[in-house]
Amino acid sequence: MAGSTWACRGLFVEHRGGESFGSDEKAALVAKNNAIAARRYPGYDQSVQDFIAADPALTARLALGLAWVGTLDADRAVPVYMAHAMGGGADHWLERRVADDLESGHPSVILRVGTAHRWRLELVTPQGRITGYGDEAAEITRLLGLLPRKAVIYSCGVGDPDPVDLPALLVALTGPQDHAEMLFHDYLPLSPSYTLLDSNWTYRGPVGTPRDDPAHTARRADGSIVTLQDWQSAWAAFAARADLVVFSEDSAAQVAAVWPDLADRIVRRPHVMRHAVPRLPAPAPDAPPVLAVLGNIGRQKGAAVVQRLATMRAQDGHGPGLVLIGNIDPAFDLPGTIAVHGDYHVADLPQLAQRHGITHWLIPSVWPETFCFTVHEALATGLPVLAFGLGAQGAAVRAAENGIEMPFDLEADLAQTVRDCMARDPAEAQAEIPAGKRAETRTETRDKTPAGTRKQAGTTTEKT
Repeated sequence: MAGSTWACRGLFVEHRGGESFGSDEKAALVAKNNAIAARRYPGYDQSVQDFIAADPALTARLALGLAWVGTLDADRAVPVYMAHAMGGGADHWLERRVADDLESGHPSVILRVGTAHRWRLELVTPQGRITGYGDEAAEITRLLGLLPRKAVIYSCGVGDPDPVDLPALLVALTGPQDHAEMLFHDYLPLSPSYTLLDSNWTYRGPVGTPRDDPAHTARRADGSIVTLQDWQSAWAAFAARADLVVFSEDSAAQVAAVWPDLADRIVRRPHVMRHAVPRLPAPAPDAPPVLAVLGNIGRQKGAAVVQRLATMRAQDGHGPGLVLIGNIDPAFDLPGTIAVHGDYHVADLPQLAQRHGITHWLIPSVWPETFCFTVHEALATGLPVLAFGLGAQGAAVRAAENGIEMPFDLEADLAQTVRDCMARDPAEAQAEIPAGKRAETRTETRDKTPAGTRKQAGTTTEKT
């Protein structure tokens, strides 16, 4: 048929470039014949570019790639990760995990949500990455069905337009012979509020009991409302067949509060530090106190607390000095007198501490973090670290010699709580830390065990 393009998807033709002519002769012929083609067919170049952009053979290539990957190692399940496309800690963890597998020659599959299309399917192999997009769950199920054995791993679904629909797809992808894991980088499987904060951005405890707060309900595209109970029931369908992997004791308690009948499926697998953290010298006894907020601070990370601290300092000149080593949500303006360093590298902390005269670190997060790398970085420097007593961050400072746990009182001015803690004698604050509890700092060791069956090297994996 004139004007049509046909592709024979079942035929493989090998082409080895540069075999017919030398490089100089080939370049001259290409230039000459391209000019002839352009004169005869003025739209040819654009047609080629349009074909490349449309890539009509992409699905066929993805299917072929998936079928090939499924034949590489009969004893190893191919990991299929459901993840978001928003970057951040969960994505960094995933990319490191995929990179570890690639170093061993093992491919991975990532099914991302939160893009222009409902699904973005990535096949990652030592030869490269093939990426396709789609909106139909049935097409995703059909393509991934080409893998004879899978390890279906939920990493994060934040950003999907209808997250209550995700567990049904995860169940459909998990065959009788497949392994399944649900990772708790956040708490989306437990509530539409993935930080467990209410609509007024406050944490009121585990969501194991019904909540009438609108933050813990969801509205679907058809206008229907998903209650917290219905949300948790939908996600329980996948949770009931998966290892529920948490990174802290607090997360284990959060999950068990919602699904007590699945408590025996909870696996505690703490993270380890991604890199060595330089230890900082103790400040001089007469050094003026300077409180450094470490990390990128959004609302759930305590942006309102930092803004209030900065405003109080600018207005009355009292309290510790304040510096932000990181960034803050632009919605929370800080006075111009407060230094904001921006992005940092851990190796730069000694120079930054010296430049700003830092004596203490503050982790101002107001949600129960699932692990919190930043608090462990701060503790590893040896300087005193303040954090509120909730989540994994509270547990970390509670267990560390240089940790200072601050009371988390919903009725209190949390910025004033920080000030009050800093105004106390350091020895008094340290005396409140339970005796015998010490934080351990470790450097990450690459884990080579196949996904779905492995322990992370240097971590403890245990049922709770």
